[in-house]
Amino acid sequence: IAKVITAIIAVFAVFVMVFTIISVNTVGRDADFLGYKPYIVLSDSMQDTFAVGDLTVSKKIDPQTLQPGDIVTFESIDPANYGEIVTHKIREITTYEGKQAFVTYGTTTGVDDAYPALFENVVGEYVFKLPKMGYFFNFLKSPSGYFLVILIPFAILILAQALHFFKLA
Repeated sequence: IAKVITAIIAVFAVFVMVFTIISVNTVGRDADFLGYKPYIVLSDSMQDTFAVGDLTVSKKIDPQTLQPGDIVTFESIDPANYGEIVTHKIREITTYEGKQAFVTYGTTTGVDDAYPALFENVVGEYVFKLPKMGYFFNFLKSPSGYFLVILIPFAILILAQALHFFKLA
């Protein structure tokens, strides 16, 4: 039975380690997994579609194919949150300083964003969400998350192997 428990702990530890490495490297600004980009929701501006703490996934897409009613992920040009990634609904297609853009809005208030989303700043189109998974991914990136999810299982595995070794000796 000790061998079975050790095997289960080993498989769990390896799975968690691989999952953590992949998740830390695939969630965030520069993350990209086969054209899909995950983002952690930080505001309730689209509360009827996704909530704070959800993990949203957007797919890279040609902005020319997007239409009013679609939900788009883009890099903001608004001085209040310049460069931040925003996911909002498209109200209409427009131009801004001679460039094609979308008028976007958060569905919670229905008020248009102060600045449009330029086509050149479009990251992708919203595809789906994983409810509350953003909290989990943030936890994995923290020192305590690393300690609890990676270090402790490996310490248990090493301890179990050491006990097994001394028992055999």
